[in-house]
Amino acid sequence: MKNFLLALMFAAVSWCASASAQTPPAQGPTFRTGVDVITIDVAAVDAQGKPVEGLLAPEFVVKVDGQQRRVVSVEQVRTDVGTARRTEVADPFESSFSTNITPPEGRLIVIAVDELNIRPGSVRQLLNTAAKFVENLGPADQVAFYAYPQPGAFVDFTTDRLRVKRAMELVVGNQVPYKGRFNIGLYEAVQAALKQDELMLARVVARECRRAGATRDLCEQEIISDMTRMVAKVRDDRQSSLLGLQLLMTRLRLIDRPKALVVVSEGLVLENPSDLDDTIRQAAIAQASVYVLAVDVQRGSDMTSAVMPATQSEDRDLQVDGLRELASASRGSLYNVIGDGTTIFDRLASELSAYYVIGVEADPRDRDDKSHRIDIEVRRRGVTLRSRRAFVLSSPRNMSPAERLSEVLFSPFGVPEVPLRVTTFAMPEGEGSRVRLLLAADVGQAGAVAAEYTVGWALIDREGKVVTSGGNRQTLTPVDGRTDTPLGFTIPLVVDPGVYSLRFGVVDATGRRGSVVREVNAWKIRGEEFAVGDLVVGAMPSAGQSLLPHVEPHATRNLVALLDLHAVLPATLAQTTVAFEIADGQDAPALITVAGEIQPGTPATSRTL
Repeated sequence: MKNFLLALMFAAVSWCASASAQTPPAQGPTFRTGVDVITIDVAAVDAQGKPVEGLLAPEFVVKVDGQQRRVVSVEQVRTDVGTARRTEVADPFESSFSTNITPPEGRLIVIAVDELNIRPGSVRQLLNTAAKFVENLGPADQVAFYAYPQPGAFVDFTTDRLRVKRAMELVVGNQVPYKGRFNIGLYEAVQAALKQDELMLARVVARECRRAGATRDLCEQEIISDMTRMVAKVRDDRQSSLLGLQLLMTRLRLIDRPKALVVVSEGLVLENPSDLDDTIRQAAIAQASVYVLAVDVQRGSDMTSAVMPATQSEDRDLQVDGLRELASASRGSLYNVIGDGTTIFDRLASELSAYYVIGVEADPRDRDDKSHRIDIEVRRRGVTLRSRRAFVLSSPRNMSPAERLSEVLFSPFGVPEVPLRVTTFAMPEGEGSRVRLLLAADVGQAGAVAAEYTVGWALIDREGKVVTSGGNRQTLTPVDGRTDTPLGFTIPLVVDPGVYSLRFGVVDATGRRGSVVREVNAWKIRGEEFAVGDLVVGAMPSAGQSLLPHVEPHATRNLVALLDLHAVLPATLAQTTVAFEIADGQDAPALITVAGEIQPGTPATSRTL
């Protein structure tokens, strides 16, 4: 069946569906062996950050908890952006729905900004460069954006580069530096207050109390109090920042594929390396490689301070060391950003173009929910390996279908275990200003048989508030009762005009899950000078039944279209004519043109076709 595009034209107004391009899926790495294996993804680059080609299994030495393991297989996964773009041009595919079916050859890249540790306005130039980096990715690459701690701007994995760019523009940075009475460096406070360094305390007291002109004993107590508050703020900021990252990792683990996580921050101060244990563990479970961009803090950049910090260089080392530890333990690397970061993103683009998947012989003790230290070496000179320090294989959790559904609806990232396609149609609700959103979903593959699913949905506004949600367990049947379609689901949602994030998910009888995140624009229809509801197309319904919206309508004979027109003045609608055209493509000539039959609606300032 040809892929028809239905276009609507009336007066001097034209409408066309927005589309997102995808490339056909390709087969990912597979391992056929006679033993159980665990797979480990590693990056192998040269001194310029270019991926090293042709590494073979005998060149890798892998140890788990200090014991050498047999390397069963090695396969390099490459991304050729140029080839992907040529394929996209040669075979474009357009759609007006959201799906969790992502091409296996496309990369998953998350750009995350630690707003708590970013000075207001300090990353604008860097994020402008990041937007160019995103634009130059391959057409199949999926990009997500996440500002933390939440609530912050986020965008689910998408090929819509403009959405990601707009989310970046919302990031400002909200770091609030500690302002005490004395000019005490962060390094001095950590050494004296946390590590009980008496010599450091005496040095600060001698310097600051001379300036303060107060009695030495009172001045020393005030300095200790200042240091304690400074360290407490650093601890609170670290905990909030890491909790934001861990929440992101928890959501990412629902997608069983490697991801590149690019973290932008000015610093992360650790009290000891164990502060990162939970975050590194979550990164291992999520298969996330963490690349950290440490934004430069220039000397004297804090214009509210009249005196330079006494230990500015040491303070900066503390901030960067924490970020370096995070990156090195999570199969990534640290980049110190000076300027707009162009060279850094160029190097990132190179490093992310290829990685190796190593199949290592498994041990029954691996799957125990514990972290297992892993050491990987390569027997070739001039190769730098980026690998995790540990891996975690979790045992399956016993969860009810409702709990499994709640977990995916909580995530801002789609889960692809059950194929889904979701779209929405906006129409007026009653005679007021509210909007009726018709949610339509395709569940499973074409040809699926009727089956019971746990289904749920949530609509979330710009402030992160759930405005409507629901769920139930029901039997889904094929769309229009056909044998060559997926299973169908439709439900109306009534909301105020606005832009929302729709989360839709299902769980099948075996516990497999699928979810989709879609941005929904429930625009105001009534009360506008001239407004048009969404076009609904489908097969002729049976007598007494209404036309139901579908993600992709199927019609063998009669095709029906439904459309609502609204205006402030009835005279506007009296002068409006509508024509429907069917064509092979958006730019192809019409195969047939039919005049729309306009019927009076309720109220008088509306019409129905």
